[in-house]
Amino acid sequence: LTNIVSTGVKWYILLLFMNEAASELGLEFIAGILQQVLRLLPEWLFGGLMIGGALVLGHWAQEKITESKLLFGAIGGRIIYFVIVYFAIVLSLPKFGFQNTEILVDTFKLLAGGLSAGLAIAVGIAFGSALKDPAKKILDDMFK
Repeated sequence: LTNIVSTGVKWYILLLFMNEAASELGLEFIAGILQQVLRLLPEWLFGGLMIGGALVLGHWAQEKITESKLLFGAIGGRIIYFVIVYFAIVLSLPKFGFQNTEILVDTFKLLAGGLSAGLAIAVGIAFGSALKDPAKKILDDMFK
């Protein structure tokens, strides 16, 4: 890890000096390109760290949910992993220069709404089936 960081810092400092050298020599086109790279490099690094952190956090959450031995824990763990990574990618896309990510947010809202509605209907049907006889008795007693 220290080797990676030191190499990255070395190249960043080298690019800084190359930018200043190009400016002093009057190579404005090359200096402009280097300035763009130097301006975007921290953004790209932060976006990569966001995605990397989400991958680690998502994997950890998936393991914890799977280890809990809950009903549908393996599927729930995969869903949580997907949601965490999806949000990180959507949030980090502006760091890479993609400004309009509203369609991805709206797509997630539609998927979450559809999943919630389907789950609510399934739970309603399950409870309706399970409580059919007690509900019939209660209604019969009410209308006597």
